[in-house]
Amino acid sequence: MKDFIIYMQARKPDELTKEQYSVDELQSLPASSSLGELEKVEWGHLKLIRQSSLLNVFNFSCEFQLPKPKAVREDVYGNYECDIWQQRNGSIVASFDAPKKLSKVIFSLLSYATQGDPSLIRPIRLLRSDFLALKDHIMAKNGDLRQLILWELKDVPGEGAHIRQFRLSGSHLDRLVGFDELLKRARKVQLLGFGFKPVQECREIRFRIIDWGGGQLYTPSDPLDNEIFEFLELFNHTLIPGNQYDGNVSMI
Repeated sequence: MKDFIIYMQARKPDELTKEQYSVDELQSLPASSSLGELEKVEWGHLKLIRQSSLLNVFNFSCEFQLPKPKAVREDVYGNYECDIWQQRNGSIVASFDAPKKLSKVIFSLLSYATQGDPSLIRPIRLLRSDFLALKDHIMAKNGDLRQLILWELKDVPGEGAHIRQFRLSGSHLDRLVGFDELLKRARKVQLLGFGFKPVQECREIRFRIIDWGGGQLYTPSDPLDNEIFEFLELFNHTLIPGNQYDGNVSMI
């Protein structure tokens, strides 16, 4: 299982002028004053690992200041490392196994490196309409809805009950009678989990996505670039209307 966080970039990335960027470069910018996490980062670097016609793949590594025990006077640092996939012709960027507390630094540095501005890659927050669009798109691909968490269901048929939190897991939950109405009655959709096989060349992709833009990729445990591309394209297609990639997947 891999934890992921998805972000949205304002425009397609520029051509890179070099293969490695440092957090020191980010700290020298006036806009960096809003990134309090920068003060806890040492030796941070973003490095381009590989590039295709569809994706940029980066590695970010750094030392990050840890909470200090009361008995310890000197700062304590831990080593962190994660990979980032960026669409070159779309709007979605995702990190895998990156601590949430570092995500602002990572994506600000990536935005500076690929767009010349640290503020052009921003977090995504999914609304109920986004979850519904994602569900409909995956179901159209013969996908399987496997998990959901809803909040504040009002006027539930039967007794007119009010349910504070509703959790359900299983297989093909979308086939339940009245399922769409259930989603519409919820004040908030917090989480949906899916399984689908995008194209013949890919293995089954199973994941869950939370409303703040993070989640877990369950399978494949060792995703290939074309599988990551198909995963990112789900969000590129459903969260940004009209932004669907039209062409054959190629990693050349």
